[in-house]
Amino acid sequence: MSSLSRELVFLILQFLDEEKFKETVHKLEQESGFFFNMKYFEDEVHNGNWDEVEKYLSGFTKVDDNRYSMKIFFEIRKQKYLEALDKHDRPKAVDILVKDLKVFSTFNEELFKEITQLLTLENFRENEQLSKYGDTKSARAIMLVELKKLIEANPLFRDKLQFPTLRNSRLRTLINQSLNWQHQLCKNPRPNPDIKTLFVDHSCGPPNGARAPSPVNNPLLGGIPKAGGFPPLGAHGPFQPTASPVPTPLAGWMSSPSSVPHPAVSAGAIALGGPSISAALKHPRTPPTNAALDYPSADSEHVSKRTRPMGITDEVNLGVNMLPMSFPGQGHGHTSAAFKAPDDLPKTVARTLSQGSSPMSMDFHPIKQTLLLAGGFPPLGAHGPFQPTASPVPTPLAGWMSSPSSVPHPAVSAGAIALGGPSISAALKHPRTPPTNAALDYPSADSEHVSKRTRPMGITDEVNLGVNMLPMSFPGQGHGHTSAAFKAPDDLPKTVARTLSQGSSPMSMDFHPIKQTLLLVGTNVGDIGLWEVGSRERLVQKTFKVWDLSKCSMPLQAALVKEPVVSVNRVIWSPDGSLFGVAYSRHIVQLYSYHGGEDMRQHLEIDAHVGGVNDISFSTPNKQLCVITCGDDKTIKVWDAATGVKRHTFEGHEAPVYSVCPHYKENIQFIFSTALDGKIKAWLYDNMGSRVDYDAPGRWCTTMAYSADGTRLFSCGTSKDGESFIVEWNESEGAVKRTYQGFHKRSLGVVQFDTTKNRYLAAGDDYSIKFWDMDTVQLLTAIDGDGGLQASPRIRFNKEGSLLAVSANENVIKVMANSDGLRLLHTFENISSESSKPAINSIAAAAAAAATSAGLADRSANVVSIQGMNGDSRNMVDVKPVITEESNDKSKIWKLTEVSEPSQCRSLRLPENLRVAKISRLIFTNSGNAILALASNAIHLLWKWQRNDRNATGKATASLPPQQWQPASGILMTNDVAETNPEEAVPCFALSKNDSYVMSASGGKISLFNMMTFKTMATFMPPPPAATFLAFHPQDNNIIAIGMDDSTIQIYNVRVDEVKSKLKGHSKRITGLAFSNVLNVLVSSGADAQLCVWNTDGWEKQRSKVLPLPQGRPSTALSDTRVQFHQDQAHFLVVHETQLAIYETTKLECMKQWAARESLAPITHATFSCDSQLVYASFMDATVCVFSSANLRLRCRVNPSAYLPASLSNSNVHPLVIAAHPQEPNMFAVGLSDGGVHIFDPLESEGKWGVAPPAENGSASGAVTASSAGAPASDQPQR
Repeated sequence: MSSLSRELVFLILQFLDEEKFKETVHKLEQESGFFFNMKYFEDEVHNGNWDEVEKYLSGFTKVDDNRYSMKIFFEIRKQKYLEALDKHDRPKAVDILVKDLKVFSTFNEELFKEITQLLTLENFRENEQLSKYGDTKSARAIMLVELKKLIEANPLFRDKLQFPTLRNSRLRTLINQSLNWQHQLCKNPRPNPDIKTLFVDHSCGPPNGARAPSPVNNPLLGGIPKAGGFPPLGAHGPFQPTASPVPTPLAGWMSSPSSVPHPAVSAGAIALGGPSISAALKHPRTPPTNAALDYPSADSEHVSKRTRPMGITDEVNLGVNMLPMSFPGQGHGHTSAAFKAPDDLPKTVARTLSQGSSPMSMDFHPIKQTLLLAGGFPPLGAHGPFQPTASPVPTPLAGWMSSPSSVPHPAVSAGAIALGGPSISAALKHPRTPPTNAALDYPSADSEHVSKRTRPMGITDEVNLGVNMLPMSFPGQGHGHTSAAFKAPDDLPKTVARTLSQGSSPMSMDFHPIKQTLLLVGTNVGDIGLWEVGSRERLVQKTFKVWDLSKCSMPLQAALVKEPVVSVNRVIWSPDGSLFGVAYSRHIVQLYSYHGGEDMRQHLEIDAHVGGVNDISFSTPNKQLCVITCGDDKTIKVWDAATGVKRHTFEGHEAPVYSVCPHYKENIQFIFSTALDGKIKAWLYDNMGSRVDYDAPGRWCTTMAYSADGTRLFSCGTSKDGESFIVEWNESEGAVKRTYQGFHKRSLGVVQFDTTKNRYLAAGDDYSIKFWDMDTVQLLTAIDGDGGLQASPRIRFNKEGSLLAVSANENVIKVMANSDGLRLLHTFENISSESSKPAINSIAAAAAAAATSAGLADRSANVVSIQGMNGDSRNMVDVKPVITEESNDKSKIWKLTEVSEPSQCRSLRLPENLRVAKISRLIFTNSGNAILALASNAIHLLWKWQRNDRNATGKATASLPPQQWQPASGILMTNDVAETNPEEAVPCFALSKNDSYVMSASGGKISLFNMMTFKTMATFMPPPPAATFLAFHPQDNNIIAIGMDDSTIQIYNVRVDEVKSKLKGHSKRITGLAFSNVLNVLVSSGADAQLCVWNTDGWEKQRSKVLPLPQGRPSTALSDTRVQFHQDQAHFLVVHETQLAIYETTKLECMKQWAARESLAPITHATFSCDSQLVYASFMDATVCVFSSANLRLRCRVNPSAYLPASLSNSNVHPLVIAAHPQEPNMFAVGLSDGGVHIFDPLESEGKWGVAPPAENGSASGAVTASSAGAPASDQPQR
């Protein structure tokens, strides 16, 4: 909607208010979302009209839009719940708990439990946190103070709390002026026209009754536009749509930046206990009012100035029947006899204050409007209510500086969802939101991407059922209270974890998009370095060399002769990590293909620009991978990444182009570019010229970048005078949305910046790294990296923001890490040189190429979902997808690691309070602190590790036994078994992403269980057919793929209880399902040994293939075939009793295979490790083998004697299922045929399972045949 159309809505609101259409006014306020009427909101809260309160709020925000909104809705629903309890209306309280408060259990399950426990109290005031709860009226008043603070701080309400200053009856005034103008156009204007309608244009008839010609058609007046009560919205009216050749927000950019300040206020803690009354009284607020101002003067500038007949003023100087209009301070139709001051001027002396010295200057606080600052008063930092928290950080946040902040809102501390809420006065002491769990990091509320569509209340990403959630930790703050002092968030990489000596000064760095410890570096002498940061090893070092000088242009050859030293301006990986590009300071762009380890191959060399190539990037217009370059010749060029053919040349800049930033929105691909004259332009891939032309702050060297989710646009630039800027842009208006503060007055060099976690900005300035929260303009913190950084260090985050590479003096690169990054690097510390070069191998490269050719390379994989063979769907955050490229150093003597004694590994049999016959399914919970098993008798078993002095993390470990957990009620999670024998049924289950519930079946109906209470929440889909495999859709937990014993796959929507599709392609029961959220496909496998690939958009079958069985090794009639996706989401593991195989998905080609010979025991189960570097496989002879996933070569074998007692090691007890820990790559567990569960870890001194075999033991790409398990390891290294 254009700005004039928006203003028209305000005029209509004013008109409706003046006409007393109160309900209509508030309905339009809600539906338009332009003005939040705080007075109306207060009245509804005081009256307890909770449905209307939430309905009105819904026009401006939803409960999950951001932390402020979440707390607003929580406070309202908590108050509604407490009032129901206070009235002893238990049924209503339970209804509120289930329908309204359940959604907040996602963020703190403990709070939800405490709220639930209030139902058991005769008087909820018995709860210590609520002991001071008064009556309903006072509780509402106290809550309202907190709500007003949150609304004022919420960026979604920014610019919506103050009604525009309008003169009275502004809409009537405009209509009257329009009628005057129409009357002036009359050829024979009557002295006393009688205007009775607005539906048609006014025109006075001729004296003799003949109709006067229309002004539009009057030949004397010429082409005067036709007058009307409301000018048309089309080509000539003031409400003109923005002309736009591009149907995107880019075309709507305006040239004038917004001057509206943005508050830097964080949401307060969601808590059961409300703020104190005394605190509430300290925060008065004047509701927005509409100042009644005078009627517009006759010579207003907007009134037409064209020549009028003598005697006609700007208003019709005749007895015309106009719409009624009030005039403040005077009667209707005549002037006031004597002037008097309007009633809305402050004329009454209400307070007299003794200052003690003569006041020289005074100013009221912009928010707390009764707070007066006068000369002689102590500074606010010492005595005022807005006391800053002491901070060691030398930033404006550390105290009240000489230049006060322009942020108009008080700082409110964000808190965890907790039982005891902080008082408002306490909340004011915390100037910033403490770090929150990444899962709770909402997109900024004032971003344009905030969804406005209506959602069903209470439906979250999880199934819309009354489910208790497992606890979630909030880093950096305790339970039930806010942080005591400001500090840099724990999720920022602040610890120097690695120091790498490059040999020449780094100019550009980029982490591999998938293997996030792999760092690419380009230097000032043209060198390229590839580092494995985890092992501190430089895998590749290449010096600059023109690959084919004969193909170079003469200007390039001449430039190289004149100045042979060439610098790297930029290095960057392609989105899938299979290619990287290097832009040099002389004409050249070189592309390399990367195949893992040290295998880096020349791919393309392009003589791209005359002069330097200043930037390079990758993009996928039309689903075809392209390279974008810019240079000193003032052009931007687009090249085919496969062939090097030039696709586009964009011309229009008048200075060398400094940077490019490709992006896409709403399926429209475009490129931002910046030039050295400070101009920003935007281009589509159509050679139609630039769509925008704006000036960047600083007007010199500027780079642009989007947040990781692609919704927020930032730029960082340095002027020729050394003044640096980081700003956020409003794309829809082309204006600067906010400017971040904290740069050194004169930066020494061009400042570089980066973004991470959709939350933080970082820039290298003043020998340090400076960080900002995206929603706060003040500097968050600055880190010097233990000293030695360059004046304007170059920086680069890895994809997850756990590592930060920083250039330092003496050609050094410092890699800084947070706790996740340290854990990621720790996995490499004890790895030998044979296996210390992990990277994506040729399989991944081939997959990336296949994905690109299939048009899939532009699919985002910010959070990669693994579909486990036991039906789990989890998000991996600690370790990233990798297929390890093993060493081929033939000089090393390799020997298979055999684990035959209990002392050679750490293993633990989990305690058994309830004996079961055998374990059919097994999975670690996503939190990593519990194991869930499904036994053959349809009973679920849950073991939990407790956090204590010996286990500070509470994670699963083989060093300490867990507890077999049951709720206090003693009930068991038992599946429906119908009339089938559970021992003969095919059990299956799937665990929700947040561990809150499990969906399970054992031959009967599918059951949904609450993991906290073990209660059955629902049952559905009774047999026949019976479910044999379950998998959640990675984007929507309400969609489930259900494999059936009749060979079909049913796509079921839990929310609406409906089967959306039925897939047919197998001939026997379904035994495996796995989703790829990158390729948008479902892979299925069956007892028929067939693999099928289904498109998840329309559920059509794309490909199918029968699994080839090894010769001489027949399969049993109903042998299970399982599938599981590698973390690259392009390959998947196939497990059959006769073989292990890794398939490429798009072509359904077998890339690797390990086949067991006839003499070997069958494979019972197998799974990837959490980082996909290993494959754990169990066998019917009770051995467990560990394979390298890169080539499916055996690296370690755990024999039965290592974990089974002597009485069982020679029996028929063996593993039936195997599960990998979700965060620890070397931890796994097995479920046995005797009902036992064992968990395994390598010895701490080893840190891993064996050593990877060298490539000389066989072809890495062909099928590998195994031999006898009992043969000596040196003879039969593959098992």
